[in-house]
Amino acid sequence: MTRAPRTFKPTIEGIEACLAAGVQVRLNCVVEQQNFRHVPEHARTIVERFVKPFPSNPVREVTYTFPSAYWSPEEWKRALVPLDELRPFVLEAVHALTAAGVDVQATGTCGFPPCLLVEAPEAMRFLAPESVSTLDGSGRRYGGACEPCVMKARCLGIRHEYLQVHGDRGVRPFDKEPAVKTVERLDGSRLEPM
Repeated sequence: MTRAPRTFKPTIEGIEACLAAGVQVRLNCVVEQQNFRHVPEHARTIVERFVKPFPSNPVREVTYTFPSAYWSPEEWKRALVPLDELRPFVLEAVHALTAAGVDVQATGTCGFPPCLLVEAPEAMRFLAPESVSTLDGSGRRYGGACEPCVMKARCLGIRHEYLQVHGDRGVRPFDKEPAVKTVERLDGSRLEPM
């Protein structure tokens, strides 16, 4: 994805060194065709390598995001996974991380629409379009499936790149407001439902 060979080992060592030194760490994982089936394994590895061995300073948050434009437009289009295909893998990863006390961010300007996370309310976040900068919101659109959604006013929509490739495939509009649970983060702060 990054076309940067031999960077995995130094990256792992750098994360471990930061955690050991007391630096708060938040990780980001771009979910795309090459790795989406491995996202649950990725989450379990984070728990085993970066949470359990560092009980006083574990990884604080993991963010799962859509791929943005790649060096090759055709490669990038092939990298986009339909939401209905990646949903079970992202959900399994979210459950593994939140069970270990790691906050998960999978929505927002670079993330997935909240309807991807219906079965994981602990990771569901809503952002009203007017709450983000014009630049951040400009890459989002609503598909036809979004029209009846009762949460549309608090959803940024779908990344326009996804709509170009897959339309609104996998979008599951809310027919009622979801019961979003309060999330307690590792630092003791609480994320209250909107």
